[in-house]
Amino acid sequence: VQNLLFTGKNINDQVQLNNPMRLLASAGNFFEIQPKWALEPSFLVDYVAFIDRPNIDVSLKSHHNIRETQLWLGTSYRKGLTDTLTNNAATPYTEAFSQLTAITGGRHKNWTFSYTYTVGVGDIKINNSGFHQLTLGLDLISEAFRPALIRGIL
Repeated sequence: VQNLLFTGKNINDQVQLNNPMRLLASAGNFFEIQPKWALEPSFLVDYVAFIDRPNIDVSLKSHHNIRETQLWLGTSYRKGLTDTLTNNAATPYTEAFSQLTAITGGRHKNWTFSYTYTVGVGDIKINNSGFHQLTLGLDLISEAFRPALIRGIL
């Protein structure tokens, strides 16, 4: 198992990790509101070994079915559980990292498309304008592994 044990190098009392082990734990569920509408709340904990900066992610997506097409719209909030020291300002300060993400997408037959836009909340940001992510997927074998149906959602 890659990265099961510490693989860093000690250089001048600084730890440099080649491929740090990342631990993810998540939970979520579909709640059917109506036959063609469901809500999907989820929770994620993200931890990178030897960095000691865990993050939590709380999301809510709304799924809607229109004939053979599934559409979703949601939001996600990510928060660091430890403060980050910054020296970018005239006076150094500490603040926990946080991001807000808008999520939208759809699935029609075997094709999936998703778009997200993420922006930093607070003074610690990855960039000033946020960033975009596009996902295009082709589902080749899911019919053989499809779980039990939640009336028209899966």
